[in-house]
Order: sequence, then C-alpha cells, then structure tokens
Amino acid sequence: EKVASTWIAHDRPVIGLAFVQNGQVLISVAKNGVVRAWQTATGTALAGWRMSILPQRLVMPADDLLVMTADDPLLRVWKLAIPTEPPKDGVPTELPTLEPVRVIAGHGRQIGALAILPDHARQFLSGSVDGTVRQWNADDGSQVNAWRWRFSTTACSRDAVSSIGVQPDGSQFVSIGADRAAKVWNLSAAEPVATLQGDFRTARRVEHLGRLVEVAQASLKESRDAVQTVEKQLVADQETKTK
Repeated sequence: EKVASTWIAHDRPVIGLAFVQNGQVLISVAKNGVVRAWQTATGTALAGWRMSILPQRLVMPADDLLVMTADDPLLRVWKLAIPTEPPKDGVPTELPTLEPVRVIAGHGRQIGALAILPDHARQFLSGSVDGTVRQWNADDGSQVNAWRWRFSTTACSRDAVSSIGVQPDGSQFVSIGADRAAKVWNLSAAEPVATLQGDFRTARRVEHLGRLVEVAQASLKESRDAVQTVEKQLVADQETKTK
C-alpha cells in the first residue's frame, strides 16, 4: 500500500491521533501537550493549542470534545473550536494555552485505556489500574455505568485494565487485564459474558514449536526410510556379487 500523504506535524513524539468531522479533520496530540488540527485531504494546519498537562492517552467522543489522561487518576475534557478554513496568516508559532472545561474524578488509580462508544453520543469508556472500566458522559462528566474486573473489595496489580476495544455498534466491549485475560462485556450487564484466559503469546510459541517438531519428525522418518532403502540395496548388491 502507498502512503497517501506525509507532513511534519510536531517536534515531539505524537502519542495519539483522532479523526473528526467525518474524517475531514485529523487531530494530533504530542507528548509535550501540543494539539493540532489538520485538513486530512491536504495536510494544512487549521489550528493549534498547548494543553496545561502532559498527556498520555486521548479520545474524542465528539467533534468538539477532547478527553485526555495524564499520570494521575483524573480525566480532563477540552472543548476545541476547530475552524473550517486555515488561517490566512497560518497557525501562530506561539500557541494559546487551553485549560480543560471539565475535570472528571472517579478512578482510584492511573488510567490505562480510553475508547469511544459508537451509537452513544458524546460518551466514552475509561479503564484503570484500579481494576474498573467506567462509562462517562463527556458533556457533564457524569458516570453512566461501571464494571469491575474482579469482584473483590480491593484492587491489586493483576486487576489493572490495560486496553479496551468496542464493538462497532457499541453494544459490547472487551477489556484486557494485567493478568493477560480478556473479558467480553455487554454494555447493559454487570458481569462479563465471556472470559478468555491465558498467555496467548506463549500459546502461539507452543503452537509454532509443535509445528517445528512435526517437521523434524517427518524429516527424520524420511531419513530413516532413505537409510533402509540404501541398506536393502547394499544387501541386494552383495548377494548378486556372491552368486
């Protein structure tokens, strides 16, 4: 596949990207807290802001709402005013500092995963080291729902949620824990509908080694058959000479 377009966006590593406005605008977020909006088709800069935190993860539950996490248990919501056309003089070098319009508390420890919820306008999911996945309304910061990775009163390191994936229709999501288990949840139910347990990387290695053993065994059998054939031929030649 060929690269459609390339442009220099930031002078620091980019930690996340998000398409908004039906893919016409691309939002990029750098490690130093600089956020930029781009015309997807041309790569032209539309706007830029400097956030008041050093972000770690981001999600955009709406075209004008940016949710980001830092190294604390808080969710911060910014409202982005994205122009429809590029500024005549270009985006200024000195970017304006933007403060969040809302700070959401609820998790007890650092947040490790974010995901938007399709078909749930302006809502998103967050997963935390505290062992919970929570559903939020980005407009008012209210918690809509919550799920606990393990049904206990205390969270441990094995409970930490490290990743979240959502079905296209928004009815189910999958959360991955630090114990290398994947749990499938219905958005409307409190308990998981399925749990996939195990080290999948180890399983793949074992499967690969199993195939190598099978190949080696087949090769060994072929070698033994070849040796037996040669031995039979030698015996036949010897009998012919003695006659």
